[in-house]
Amino acid sequence: MNDTKLQTKWKLNTFAWADESKLPGFGKLISSWLDVHRNFSEGAQPNFSWDWGYNERSQIGLLANAAMLIGGLSAVEGLIKKDSGQKEGRSDLWLRLCPPTFENDAENDYLIEAKIEQYFKIDKIDLGRAREKIDEKMKAAREEARRLTRTSEKLVAMVFLSLTFEDQNLNSLEQNISDLISDIWNQSQSQKEFDAIGAIWMGARDFKSSKAKRKEKYPQWPYAHPGMVLLASCKDLNEHSGIK
Repeated sequence: MNDTKLQTKWKLNTFAWADESKLPGFGKLISSWLDVHRNFSEGAQPNFSWDWGYNERSQIGLLANAAMLIGGLSAVEGLIKKDSGQKEGRSDLWLRLCPPTFENDAENDYLIEAKIEQYFKIDKIDLGRAREKIDEKMKAAREEARRLTRTSEKLVAMVFLSLTFEDQNLNSLEQNISDLISDIWNQSQSQKEFDAIGAIWMGARDFKSSKAKRKEKYPQWPYAHPGMVLLASCKDLNEHSGIK
């Protein structure tokens, strides 16, 4: 579905979908995540580059903000530990997406392990190769999630795609992103690979304008990130835990 709740000076296209039977509360979370990106994009220009170019930890932080803004709880790299071979790690993100009381059961408690493809090129995009990259990152996120030690939280593997576009010909920008989102959506419906999808991106006109404004103040700092995609999946992660 398209989300147009918050309007900013930049025209930002969005897409949001969540299977609430698999990930209760994620519909509201994705909507809030879109608003966090809108607000950041509105307020941080031109002192910072767009938030879509940031690394994995920054993206986890923005998602944690989104959970708090809808009345949930979040902890980045919290106390839940994981076995990472020779050293011990921590979970990327713990979320509670229902009212924060101790009486609640674990239906809306999540442990998230995320990976990012920071330079997901969409210039002359090859959808077959794009699917391979997404599968590779999702597989890595699932492997990390399986190493977590926990009691009742639901495990979620997540992938962030930081879209990059360096071609000077902007005519294909919007079509390439539209084709990518459609392909991801079709994959989620036919193969049940994803349980939630969020996406936010600029149209060609605003992308060109933002690049020009950025260049005025920071001529040596190139900007080529028109958008961000979030993919979440609990597939094959909770079968043996008693959590559905």
